[in-house]
Parts: sequence; C-alpha cells; structure tokens
Amino acid sequence: MPDDAGTTEPELVELALASVELSPEGLQPATGTVSLVEVDGAGHLDIVMARSDAVLVQEALAGTEPPRPRTHDLLLAAIASLSGAVTGVTLVERRPGGVYVANVRVLRPDGSTADLDARPSDALNVALRSRGAALRAARSLIDVPAN
Repeated sequence: MPDDAGTTEPELVELALASVELSPEGLQPATGTVSLVEVDGAGHLDIVMARSDAVLVQEALAGTEPPRPRTHDLLLAAIASLSGAVTGVTLVERRPGGVYVANVRVLRPDGSTADLDARPSDALNVALRSRGAALRAARSLIDVPAN
C-alpha cells in the first residue's frame, strides 16, 4: 500500500531466530551466521556478520547478562529513560556485496514512531534484548525452498 510519499511499503514477513553458527577460532575472516526462519512459512534468511557480533547474538539468546552494559543495553536504557520502547526490528534491504540494511522502530511517548538505521547485527541484538520486539524482513529478502 502506498504511504504519504506515494511509495509502496514492502510486504513484511515475521521471523524467529533459528540458530547462530560461529566460524572456528582463529579462522580469518572471523564470521558468524545468524539463521532466521519465517514464523508462518518455510522461508529463511541467513545473515553473515563479524564473529564478535554473532557471539553477542548468542549471549542475548541465552539470556547471558554481561558484567557491564554493552552498546545494545545502553541504547535500550537510553530509549527507556526517554519513555520510549523498541517495538520492532526490520531487515529492509540487501545491497550489492551482500550488505543488509535494518532499522529499529521506536515508539515515542506521544504515540509516534521513529525508525533508526542500524546494522543488522546491532538491530538483532537490540530486538533480542528488548523482550517482545517483532523481528521482520522484507519478503524479497526471504529464501523459500523449492517444492
């Protein structure tokens, strides 16, 4: 459906985190792959990121509390202190070279929303730590297995 600017919003698919696979220690480049699956379908989306970012996704998934706040914790604390809330994360685009673009949707106290541009690894970490934020991706990014 067209928005106020006349552009068409992409169809979004709700996702769930399926797994995090880390490259072996010492392997260069050090990467991790976060696998997301479609909640109401057979599609999936794999995102390769720096190993250190994937480890943070694993920690969030496990509910591990770091001894000091990480950047994601700081962002969530700042949003909460301003009476806002993270309501969702959307993977919106895949650019040439396989770089994904994401945004974090923040609900403001007045009911309006703001979309914050984010790296997918940061957006996923924020979503997992915000407890209840929806995780979505544009349908065009989802791989669907052939029948």
